[in-house]
Amino acid sequence: VLQRSIAAQERLQRIVLSERGLDAIAGALATLVGGAALVFDSRGAPLAMRTFRRELAPEAAEALAAELRDRARRGDGRGFAPTHGDLAGRALALPVGAERSVPQAWLVAAKDAGGLSEFDRLILHQAVTVIALELLRRHVAETTERRLAGDVLAEIVSGRLAGAELARR
Repeated sequence: VLQRSIAAQERLQRIVLSERGLDAIAGALATLVGGAALVFDSRGAPLAMRTFRRELAPEAAEALAAELRDRARRGDGRGFAPTHGDLAGRALALPVGAERSVPQAWLVAAKDAGGLSEFDRLILHQAVTVIALELLRRHVAETTERRLAGDVLAEIVSGRLAGAELARR
């Protein structure tokens, strides 16, 4: 089990390092746990969703999003076992990057059949860190892009940037 979990962790880390994004992480998790893997932002908006063999019912995904929105309003950032409809007994929702009481995001996994095993739970807990790293990578990239765009705009306004250099940048 330890060797399998280390291999799974390394697979997830390679996805982050290769900058393939949350969708690729969710896809790998769906395969690893044999079910749906979803990532929601802190307000319950979906960021990524991948399934294994069984599609997740749209009403189940919406019920999850509604519960996450409610938890955000209440400041409840604890992990939980979703109980909506057929998710009961086969799903787990974990907070990602919880600062204070509101998590940065949520990872939700639902097995296609049966309940989550201890191995599945271990993989999901490891995946929380990987998702936090991916979100941090995205944030750094977005911040850098905004800073660079601001620098270009400031140079345009000051008159130091024009012509071919402006077109290049």
